[in-house]
Amino acid sequence: MARYAFTKDSTAGILRGLRATARLSQEELARKSGVGLASIKGYENGENVMSLENAAKLANAFDVAVSDLVQSAS
Repeated sequence: MARYAFTKDSTAGILRGLRATARLSQEELARKSGVGLASIKGYENGENVMSLENAAKLANAFDVAVSDLVQSAS
């Protein structure tokens, strides 16, 4: 079974990359996902660790699995 590192550092770059690929602003992502703008900014700046609930919302907005938002630790 894979283990995942759900950390500030690993999630920040992944989230920024997905958002850039989708060509969404932080504001657009907030509206599309239902996650607050301040939370998204905090995740991308490596200031906050996202909750599983918000990870699911963001994954849904990008049409990816929640595991795509984190780095494999194994």
